[in-house]
Amino acid sequence: MLINSVILFLRDALPIFILIALILSLQVYTTRILVRGVLLGLAGCVLISLNLSGLSELYEGSGFELVKCLLIALLFAACSIIYLFPTQKSPLVNGAIIVAIASIIVPNASSFIVYFAGFWSNTSDNLSLSLGTILGIGISLSVATLTYLSLLMLRSARLNHACLLIFCAGQTAQITSLLQQINWLSGENRLWDTSHWVSDTSEYGHLFNAIFGYEATPNTTYLIIYGIALTLPIALKRLLNRQANSTLLSQEVKL
Repeated sequence: MLINSVILFLRDALPIFILIALILSLQVYTTRILVRGVLLGLAGCVLISLNLSGLSELYEGSGFELVKCLLIALLFAACSIIYLFPTQKSPLVNGAIIVAIASIIVPNASSFIVYFAGFWSNTSDNLSLSLGTILGIGISLSVATLTYLSLLMLRSARLNHACLLIFCAGQTAQITSLLQQINWLSGENRLWDTSHWVSDTSEYGHLFNAIFGYEATPNTTYLIIYGIALTLPIALKRLLNRQANSTLLSQEVKL
């Protein structure tokens, strides 16, 4: 029970803490915006949890997984906007921060409600569950704090942006496993297997998965989605910079 609780936090809670730490390191936020994102995410989580049984029955039992895919797509879009306009405290960026935080809280925190509601009511080993919860929260906070302080000390905007992109790509690539669960994608064609070094189900496997989307046995589709999520924002930013430079050059020529 203790290990299961810790692994649950590493799998579901840690990505939330890391995303907030990455957004904080960019320093394009206000406390009010972060609170709005958290509150919206918690509200969405409660709403889904209350309607989980009905939601799961939609689309031949694939409703919950498809909602998760939609939320991951929203997370990717929001993180891309944050990456494209990292120094602008505009309504667009503020909205993207709110959507990004809410989009990662809703599916991840829903697992907590199901897990804890089930185990707190059906187990007598409350001590192990409580200790696992405390350890899980402590580890998640420690990793997020270390991430935030490290990026703050290094003071490298490029590194901050790169970490945000890598994290977002890893989360976006999780769509592959969700679509495999509902048989929309095949789980075959595994390119390699590193589970003998770090297993997906181990503590380190969940930690690396939360940070950069580690998969011990990725397939071609996983790498394609990961690559698109990683390179598309970069390509868009270069295009925007090129257009901005062209506009500036044309204005200088007119002068």
